[in-house]
Amino acid sequence: MKNLFHIQNDDRIKVHSKTTGKVYSTKLQVALSKEALSNLEVVHDGGFWDSVIWTEPHENYLDLLDERCRQLRDKYDYLILYYSGGADTETVLQSFLRSRTFLDEIVINRICFNNNDPALLDIELAIQKVKTYIRFMPGTRVTINHVDEKIITDFCNKERWLDTPFNGTIGMIRRLTVYDFAEYNHSQVYAKGNVGQIYGENKPVLTVKNGIWYNKLSGWGIAAALIGEWFFTSPDLPKLHLKQCYLVKNYWQEYNLPIDKVLGGLNDGVTNRLKDGRSIRQHLEAACRLPFDQRWQPVKASGLGNDVRSGAFDTEDSLVYKHMRKYAPNLMNLWNDGIVVPIVKEIGRSNHLNLDKFDMERIPIREYQLN
Repeated sequence: MKNLFHIQNDDRIKVHSKTTGKVYSTKLQVALSKEALSNLEVVHDGGFWDSVIWTEPHENYLDLLDERCRQLRDKYDYLILYYSGGADTETVLQSFLRSRTFLDEIVINRICFNNNDPALLDIELAIQKVKTYIRFMPGTRVTINHVDEKIITDFCNKERWLDTPFNGTIGMIRRLTVYDFAEYNHSQVYAKGNVGQIYGENKPVLTVKNGIWYNKLSGWGIAAALIGEWFFTSPDLPKLHLKQCYLVKNYWQEYNLPIDKVLGGLNDGVTNRLKDGRSIRQHLEAACRLPFDQRWQPVKASGLGNDVRSGAFDTEDSLVYKHMRKYAPNLMNLWNDGIVVPIVKEIGRSNHLNLDKFDMERIPIREYQLN
């Protein structure tokens, strides 16, 4: 494949070495570098966010969502939204609808290894939602790509996948672009001209130290970070990211939620509940996302090896691995032997391996104080 993951902005997330001055783009590059993690720092958008004044914007959140939709429409000839039906892309799609901003195409990547495996419920719900929305979106094309056994087999057998931003998770395969599908199975690409590929990144990641709130621009470890346009977090409209940070901060304070339960809330799982019975992630979504049907929504990945080896987690990736292990066991063996084991070995050789997760230790991310 010539165009794996269709990189559109490879400067969005870089890992900078404070000692050598070198810059890295992927987990594997860091692992192979043998740099000490204490010497590294994740930097977004070439340091753009260092110059941002982190005060709460006075604009209404809905108005900023509408502005972002119109901004993307003006920037590109053809707009594609990659839609999962989760809180992020659901808010993006609702914003395009509400602002009456035209989307050229909505893409859903559906996992179906063979004719025997049942549907993944979260993806099927996304398809049903789009069938409802599309009645109010004349002219918008809906594309459902099928992530099948052949595509994953071809991917596992790709000789030079180590050169890509792929970090080993099946979640990245769920985010293949229309261009990637075209190169694998010759499906048609409808996009013309200057193409904007929209992803629903990112929710705020906040922490509190000595009563002071900080934001960490997330995304390191998400291979999709280098693809397309991030909707919520972009130098083109920094106020949108700032606004959602303050929405979460203000929400947490209004409801007197424990401040030690903000950071990491995206991966809190279904058992980590606060006093009202809702998970931390559900509170985050209530604070800065539009209401949506959240049935069957999995939490994010918990670590490459952790998701593969453990049946105890219902994360986005572990659900697919369990599905693959049950309905396409040979494919699971291929994935494990061809992808997971080599990556874990490379990381382990560099002493960057987190033995609890069988994934790379977290690299420090630059923090920004909310005023």
